[in-house]
Amino acid sequence: MLHRLLLCIVLMYSLYINAAPKYKSCIVWDINSLDTLSAIQKQQLIGQAEEILKTPFVSVRNKKKSYTGDPNAYESLATYFWPDKSNPNGRYIVKDEQRNPETDLYCTPLIYTLSHKLKYICEAYVLTGDDKYAQYAKKQILFWFTDPHFYMKPDFEYGQFIPGGKYTKGNIGAISEAYYLIDALEAIALLKDNKYIDKTTNRKLKDWFHEFSIWMRTSIIGSKMKSASDNCSIMFDVLLYRISYYINDKVTCRDITKNFTTQRLHKQITEDGRQIMELKRSNAITYSIYNLNHIIDFCFMLEKSGTHYYYATNSKRIEAALNYIYQFTDNKEKYSYMESGDWTSINKQIQALRLRAQRLNDSHFSSDVN
Repeated sequence: MLHRLLLCIVLMYSLYINAAPKYKSCIVWDINSLDTLSAIQKQQLIGQAEEILKTPFVSVRNKKKSYTGDPNAYESLATYFWPDKSNPNGRYIVKDEQRNPETDLYCTPLIYTLSHKLKYICEAYVLTGDDKYAQYAKKQILFWFTDPHFYMKPDFEYGQFIPGGKYTKGNIGAISEAYYLIDALEAIALLKDNKYIDKTTNRKLKDWFHEFSIWMRTSIIGSKMKSASDNCSIMFDVLLYRISYYINDKVTCRDITKNFTTQRLHKQITEDGRQIMELKRSNAITYSIYNLNHIIDFCFMLEKSGTHYYYATNSKRIEAALNYIYQFTDNKEKYSYMESGDWTSINKQIQALRLRAQRLNDSHFSSDVN
């Protein structure tokens, strides 16, 4: 009798393990952190996913205004650029950290929505194992990337364009929007692990991202992104690494990893942890946190693939940068650079950054044990 009971328990556990959503190919999303949510937080997350299920799929064709006339082109207005009152027909002028609401007419809110939808829906799927969430995520992904009518062209050639100038295409700020494609890649990985994306569909998606990676490496905008001296180049490397990981471009992954310390960390972070280019912004600490989060994304990627980059001796700058930020928690009076953001929000961002770094630390020691 006891033998049969134990056998039933083993079989039930086996069925549970086999039915539980798999996420081994997710290398940025910290899925394990969902276990730390309270019951109320989990219910809130599922509630948000339920609301998303009621919404139509989003596409670049939902933009309210077009710069090029091409409905399938990704187009976005440079966030902080406004019409020049002294020269109405001339080039838009920059107003640092003053967002132009005209941006909402183009694709910027659409890619934000794509990211939001996929993240909440996929997290709800992981928490519940309910097929309806995975099916919605799959359909949304295909709607954006492969649908013959609604698909997005695989480039950001007109991302963050500046009206009125001689140069009529986009600029390097587009990488801040392209970066949201990482959430799409993570969703694809999760769905593929759980057999929702078949080989043919996966091949089509890989082809799209392969073309996008070519655009990143060969376009004028991509070249400028790569050579930027601020957070744009960090985002460029991290996004290209994630894409290359998905399409199995091991050479690009290796090259980015090899050069990241000297070309990014040591050039952008001083020994005492200051991020010089970010400190020139009117939202200096906000952008410093922003950039560090991208660096931690990169660390998570490498940690998942077996490289303990965060703990290598040549990456101590990350620790210095984290410590530099942490000292201003609830201590804005000590901060000597410009910051026009809300400090209540900034303190929350610092705490979130601290938790991410701690989870990275935990994943490192967990992998060592295993």
